[in-house]
Amino acid sequence: MLAMDPAGAQAVAGLLAERVEAGWRPAEIRTAIGSSRPGRIGRMSSLVAARLRTNVDPAMAPSSLVASAQDARREASQRRADALAQSPQRQADPRFAAALERARAALGAGASRLEVAQEAHRLLGAQRAAGAGASP
Repeated sequence: MLAMDPAGAQAVAGLLAERVEAGWRPAEIRTAIGSSRPGRIGRMSSLVAARLRTNVDPAMAPSSLVASAQDARREASQRRADALAQSPQRQADPRFAAALERARAALGAGASRLEVAQEAHRLLGAQRAAGAGASP
């Protein structure tokens, strides 16, 4: 700001204040406007102001973009939860439920859920192969 004329420094300060209020952090602004400068500069304030207008859009502040993305994810998650809550619940297949009970009894209390489910699947397969369509 020391290399700027007073009117230009005031204009740049206004642009910077607008961007900081929109959520830009100073380090993000410095990164966005870039550090390279042309060899010959007439007014430093004009260069900085132009880069602020071009490269540092107040609506594109990283913190507001992150907040917007988080809000969108929360809304999508809530819509999915609402849709699931409104969908009818499927009823368990009584044949599979009976096969699970037989599998639990056959394998004992030490069997894992996976082992019980696999045994129930095997029992249903054997029942179908034998042609007995319903559980005993």
